[in-house]
This record gives sequence, structure tokens and C-alpha cells, in this order.
Amino acid sequence: MAAYNPEPAPRPARRLAFANQLRGLAAIMVACSHLVGVYWAVPQFVAAATFSPVQTGPVPAAYGWVDDRWFQLGPFGVGLFFLISGLVIPYSLTRHSRLTFLAARILRIYPLVILALLIELGVLYAAAIYWQRPFIYGAGTIAANLLVVANLVGAPVIDFVNWTLTIELEFYLLVLLFAGVIRRGNVVAVVGVAIGLAMLAVLIGRQPAAHNPSLEARMLAGFGFELRYLVFMLIGVLFNFHNNGQIGTRGLLAGGAGMVLLFGAATAWGVAQPEYRVVACNYCAALAVFGGLYAARHRIGGNRGLDFVASISFPFYLIHAVLGFTMIKIFMMVLHFDYYVALSGSVLIIIFISYLLHRTVEDKTIELGHRLSGHYRPPGAASDHERDVRGGHVGSET
Repeated sequence: MAAYNPEPAPRPARRLAFANQLRGLAAIMVACSHLVGVYWAVPQFVAAATFSPVQTGPVPAAYGWVDDRWFQLGPFGVGLFFLISGLVIPYSLTRHSRLTFLAARILRIYPLVILALLIELGVLYAAAIYWQRPFIYGAGTIAANLLVVANLVGAPVIDFVNWTLTIELEFYLLVLLFAGVIRRGNVVAVVGVAIGLAMLAVLIGRQPAAHNPSLEARMLAGFGFELRYLVFMLIGVLFNFHNNGQIGTRGLLAGGAGMVLLFGAATAWGVAQPEYRVVACNYCAALAVFGGLYAARHRIGGNRGLDFVASISFPFYLIHAVLGFTMIKIFMMVLHFDYYVALSGSVLIIIFISYLLHRTVEDKTIELGHRLSGHYRPPGAASDHERDVRGGHVGSET
């Protein structure tokens, strides 16, 4: 039986099909950033991360499509992920107690992350043997990635995306902590939380932790780095309030503008200051696109292609970089295929593996999360609201 919820039932949610489809598109953007941009921009880094030789040869024309100083598909796609998560995660609070909310979130992230990382580690270990490179990941680094705290403790991020999942988990805890405020749609309180997070990010950014090798200093610096993104995700919560009719359009615009300024301040004066201009530009661009699609949400319906991409976007996001980099190397350096053939073949294999992970693991954890809420419906009997906000990874409500 679900715990008693003293909060009033939320107003019926309007269609959010655009958010589900946008998750899939964001995953594609991040993959393009890695497999086209990063692969050719920093071949030495890719070689070290995949225990393989450095890629040589002419840079393909596709690299020019993603190599822009100010607009970068990676940060843009991750910004979309964070906004979608801010929009849809609060809906879980309407179906869950605090305890079942946390349990459902853990089930949503960890089983798939662990399995995907084990697959990646197997691929990397095989690559190290084939290319006769030392496998440098120790037990501590592997454990930090499996627990999704690698960035927080200053360990190498094996799959290239683990750091975003750390922020996602921190957002779950933030939502849990301020569940009452979010259920009531209290925009003043949410902005107050954003102010506190931004101030803490700036305060940590003023500490000399970057030059201190201790674990405590690295954790403090990692946490300070992540705080800005929690501020940005709270903008998505304001869209949630607006979609529920808890605030008006003026409140959304005013609160969103204030949080953009807070995000800019936390980015400019927090940890990792030199990158703030590029990060801020791409995240603001993501907000503009997200806001435009949100405004048109009533006119955006289902699309089989986009819905399929969205359904596998979480496992795809998790495995695309390691498997993609490794397979492109094999196709090009061992089988001597053209880059575009190598890229296409690698993406098809990643899609196939992602689909298998989605059907065998992800679907099961989503179903179990529904059961925990006490409002379980068998497959095929989901409500319109659940179909509209169904998703995975960052941006998942189910």
C-alpha cells in the first residue's frame, strides 16, 4: 500500500511527448560529439582511454560539422537531458512516498549502469590485450564508476558519461529533500534553493582545493563543480510547475531568468572557471530550444522513430563512447574500412546492444519502480499521463 500523501493531487499533466522524443535526440547529439568530434579532436586521449594506438590519417569532413568553438553538441545535449529531468522527475513524487521514490530511482540507475559498465570493461580489457597495452584501471577506479561517484572522488570516468549520472543522483536527493516544496509548486522556495546552491558553488570555487591532492579536497572540488548543474536542472522544475498550472507564464519566465543568472554566476565563479563561457552558451542554447518545444508541446504527438530512439536512449548513452571508439578503431585500423563505414557499423552495433539492454534490464527496472509506487498497471495499461512522461536516464519519470 502506498504511503499517505498529505499533498493535494496534481492537476492533470498536459502532453509531454516532446520531452521523451527530445531525450532520444539529445543522446544522438552527445554521440555525435564523441564519435565524430572527440574521436578526431583528441586522438591521443581516445587512444589512452581505449588502450589502443593513436588514430592517424585525414580528418573526415564530418568533423567540421561538430567542431565549433562556441556551439558544441555534447554540452548542448547534456543541457537538454538536465532540463528534461527537471521537468519530469517531480511527477514521481505524486506516486511515491519518499522511501519508494528513492528506491525506484536507485533501481532506475544502478542495474543498467553496472551491467553497461561491466560490458565496457570487458571490451576495454580485450582491447588492452589485443593492442598489448597495460590495463590501468584499478579496483578503486572501477568501484567509483560502478557506484557512480567517479567525478565526485576525482577518479577517471571510464565511460565518459558517469559524471552526469552523479549529478542526476544528486538531483534525486535534492528533490527528495525538498519534496514538500516541489509538490506544492512553491516557486519562491525553489528559487531560494537555487540561490543557496549557487552561493555554495561560488564559495567552494574560492577554495584552493584544486591544488590539494587529498581525497577530501578532490571531493569538495567535484561537488562544487556539480552544483551549477543542479541549479540548471531546477529550471526544469519550474516548467513542471507551469505545466501543472501551479505558476503562470510570467512566473516561469521570471523564475527561469533568475535561475539562468544564478547558473551563470555559479559557472563563472565556481570550480573550473576557464570553461564557463562555452558551457553557459551551450546550456542557454539548450534552454532556448527546450523552451520553444515546450511552448509547442500540445502540437507534438508520437513518432515511432523518435519514440524508439528515446526508448533505448539511456543504454545507448551509457555505452556509445567506449564501444563506439573501440569499434571504430577495429573497423579502421584492423579491417581497414573507411571512417564513415566504420562509424555506421559501430552505431548499428551499439543500437542493437542498447535495444537488448533496454528489453532485458531497463524495462524490468521500470516495471519494478511502478510496482513500488503502489499504482502499478500491467504493461499496455499505462495512463495517458504515464505514456506522456515515460522515459529513461536523465529525463526519466518512470
